[in-house]
Amino acid sequence: MKLAKIEIDNLGGAPICTHNYPCPVYYATEHAIFEMDKGHFTPSWKARKKGWQLVKADNWFKRKILNIFFGIDTHIPNFN
Repeated sequence: MKLAKIEIDNLGGAPICTHNYPCPVYYATEHAIFEMDKGHFTPSWKARKKGWQLVKADNWFKRKILNIFFGIDTHIPNFN
């Protein structure tokens, strides 16, 4: 699997940045939002208005709940 090359330019240390990362929900038309203070991307404003958000499944219980109720496979593949 070829992964996209993400480019972030913080414009010389400004509190804003530009990037080329698409929204994971509306990938063909919208850009994701880069949370500079947290260092990760979130869905676009359009997706957020529709209720999309990130979910941190950092333990087995949260991953099991996501799998049972939403059918989300939380297995993290090894790309090595």
